[in-house]
Amino acid sequence: MADIRASNLTVHAALLLTQFLTAFMTLATQAVLKEGVNRLVLGCYCLFLAGAVLAVAAFVFERGRDLRITFGLILQLLVFGFFVFIIQILGLVGLSKTSASFVSAMHPLSTVFTAAFAMLFGVEKVKLLSVYGQAKIAGILVCAGGAILMILYKGPCVLGLQCSSPSSTTPIKSVRTGVEFQVGAFCIVLSSMAAGAMGTFAAKLLEKRPTPVTILAITFLIGSLVSGTAGFFTIDSSAWRLTGSLVPVVMLISVLSLSIFPVLMLWSVMRLGPTIVGCYTPVNTLITSLFSSIFLGSIIGALFILIGLLLVSWAHEECSKSTAEQEAPCSAEPLIEKIEAINLA
Repeated sequence: MADIRASNLTVHAALLLTQFLTAFMTLATQAVLKEGVNRLVLGCYCLFLAGAVLAVAAFVFERGRDLRITFGLILQLLVFGFFVFIIQILGLVGLSKTSASFVSAMHPLSTVFTAAFAMLFGVEKVKLLSVYGQAKIAGILVCAGGAILMILYKGPCVLGLQCSSPSSTTPIKSVRTGVEFQVGAFCIVLSSMAAGAMGTFAAKLLEKRPTPVTILAITFLIGSLVSGTAGFFTIDSSAWRLTGSLVPVVMLISVLSLSIFPVLMLWSVMRLGPTIVGCYTPVNTLITSLFSSIFLGSIIGALFILIGLLLVSWAHEECSKSTAEQEAPCSAEPLIEKIEAINLA
């Protein structure tokens, strides 16, 4: 019993660490963008470094597994790499036009979109007449409503250092307003949708080839190549040179957040399930709000998104438990458990 408790405490500590890593990545990325680093350059460097680290990890831990390189697998990896590029660019555009706390509040969207796409494409079957099926659909709708609310309604500044400043009654320069803010929010939603779509099909691939670290490493490297190619034809060569102070920050973003985060998240979900993992999401938002402004619309919308995430995760877990005693499963594989480690923050 003592060993089990100690093991669970280790998992909870890992979950807290993942939230700190996510908050660090969001805040550090925002700081790098404010320094004038091009989005394509940042995406290229981060994906390449993260892919290189994961490639080393794959060589160590998955070396004996048969990946079976085929033409179909190559095509899938190319598509996944392009998806990673889209996810990264849309996320960076959204972050530059909104705030770190807003992006953190939107983070659970990708998991809910994964469940939605899984049902839409028949990857995960849902019984509409069952309580669990209805709860899953309700969770998706509630989450979508929260996202729409965050896009359309900003509200007054509620949390963050900038809200307590004497000039908080005046427009805050570090947080975009009006149409630009809505464009940024829409980009974040599109990024989450792309992550959900990629995760749905990546989970199917992992059923046939259980080498997640290898696949993720190759995907990141392809995404880096796409980002670098796009940057080569669209930006000046001087934009690729980073100053000395930015180099370690970019390396930390790549290694800590994009490499270690997915591994810790996958391990945590496998041990505790997606519902408990989802409960830790507000920690990330709270941390980022201490360094940026968070508005009333973001709080209300994030609450809806979190409720939707918990509904979807609870329905998935209960459905899996109930069908374990029956012959026919309600889903082919525990999709959400797999995808928690694939989705990019």
